[in-house]
Amino acid sequence: MNKYNLYQMYMLNGCRLGFYVTRESWRSDRVAKVVKIDGVVDGEPIEGKAPYYDRYHPDGHGNAGKMWSRKVYMEAPWFENGTYETESGGTYSWTMVIEKV
Repeated sequence: MNKYNLYQMYMLNGCRLGFYVTRESWRSDRVAKVVKIDGVVDGEPIEGKAPYYDRYHPDGHGNAGKMWSRKVYMEAPWFENGTYETESGGTYSWTMVIEKV
């Protein structure tokens, strides 16, 4: 079975947000919808080199040349306030799931 991180899943999903995932550390019945990835325009490829699509602070920024984390935002009714954000989008602890109707 191939493992993918959240950025790769976005690309494999036709560069579309709105896909569903679960995480190894979550209960088996928990699923969340990926609704936003920092620096990504829905429908467009993520800039940068796969598989992590790293991005760096631009020249002139106080942290110029340093890696800039890319947060991923999710929604699910079981999250506190219904939303969750993570900087762990590049880990391989995620599994894409089919939307439950």
